[in-house]
Amino acid sequence: MQRIGVLEDNHALGRLLDVSLRNTGYDVKVYQKTTDFLDRPEYDLIIVDFRLLTERGETNMSGADVIRLIKKLRPEMPAILISALSFSTLKRAAGDIPGLRIMEKPFKISSLVGEIQTLLANRPSLHGVRTPQ
Repeated sequence: MQRIGVLEDNHALGRLLDVSLRNTGYDVKVYQKTTDFLDRPEYDLIIVDFRLLTERGETNMSGADVIRLIKKLRPEMPAILISALSFSTLKRAAGDIPGLRIMEKPFKISSLVGEIQTLLANRPSLHGVRTPQ
């Protein structure tokens, strides 16, 4: 079963993603805290919200920053950046992070699942061969 890590500080959306992706057949772990998420980079794919708030309601780093940190350790890690901000704003903030998809909220779960399937199907394995679905 393919493992998906989700970093979403909105509890309700995190829960919706958890249930929806589990029902689609993925092993999902949702985090609300950036530090907890960064301690566990053992996923096949990550989904990260762009605006991440601390417990005091402050922004400490963006989702794009989190993805960059993980890609230093796991450059092959496919990632999806989600936000209510516009695509062009997210694209500017994310720059040219390889293997990144950007999705604007609100999005359909079926669209998210389609992006996940595409990214996982095109992900290189440890031996440089595409990983089958």
